[in-house]
Amino acid sequence: ITEDAVPNTVTGNVITNDTVGADSNATPVTAGTFTNAAGYGTLVLNSNGTYTYTLNNSNAAVNGLGAGQSLTDSFTYTLT
Repeated sequence: ITEDAVPNTVTGNVITNDTVGADSNATPVTAGTFTNAAGYGTLVLNSNGTYTYTLNNSNAAVNGLGAGQSLTDSFTYTLT
């Protein structure tokens, strides 16, 4: 994602490389909205495995990025 770009989101699916229903839990993803302590952005995880990450351009660290600079934001999830 590029700071100040439109759109400032990225999307994907956490279960693209998994076989849903291969075990006893046919719905392994619990939906939610998550922001980590750094506050660089927000992750919305849907029950079908799709997600949208939205960059927080109002965060001082994000807004202060110069050309060629980057920040890393990460989220850990477990499929059950």
